[in-house]
Amino acid sequence: KPEWTRDGKAVLVVSDREGRFALWMHPTDHVSPSSPLLKLAGGAIGDAVFSADGTTLVYKGQSKTVKAGWWYRRLKGDTTARPVEGVPANAAAALLSPDGRWIAYSSSETGRHEVSVSPFPGPGARYPVSVDGGATPAWSPDGTRLYFRHARNLVAATISVTPTFEVVSLATIFSESPALSNTEAGWSHANFDVSPDGAQFLLVQPA
Repeated sequence: KPEWTRDGKAVLVVSDREGRFALWMHPTDHVSPSSPLLKLAGGAIGDAVFSADGTTLVYKGQSKTVKAGWWYRRLKGDTTARPVEGVPANAAAALLSPDGRWIAYSSSETGRHEVSVSPFPGPGARYPVSVDGGATPAWSPDGTRLYFRHARNLVAATISVTPTFEVVSLATIFSESPALSNTEAGWSHANFDVSPDGAQFLLVQPA
């Protein structure tokens, strides 16, 4: 999943151009050269996202000295990698909430992909969001909703975080959309997104 920097001047991608999957920054001016952001010695990175404020990188990876799982590190100052506690190692499509307090992801401990949320960076309780299958979560810009795919439907979970995290309601936004196929590909990030004002959706439909 390509990931924009906060200023829109570069895109973060996972690339194996040097033989192992690592994180690379691609400037959007089409002039400056691409540069590596993070490599794991003797290992590989499978996924990565930025926090909304652009200060933190969350990624899934493993190396000879780092066990497989989800990790985070600051981009300035102390850049020591630390585990995201409470998120299963097999979790996929992890995404931080706009305020950086929560991390949503899908995992398949129950035998099918379900969407859950945990405090970031943990530890803390794990809160289920989907109830009968779900994948590829995406936050609304204000953090009050969490969207995810269920079958060929787009579902909105209305969220409350006071006094604790709670799913207030679930509602189907779109039904039977061809752009929402392959929902069981829980490793994949969403092929849809929400506009910055929260009023529109963009969906990528396979040709």
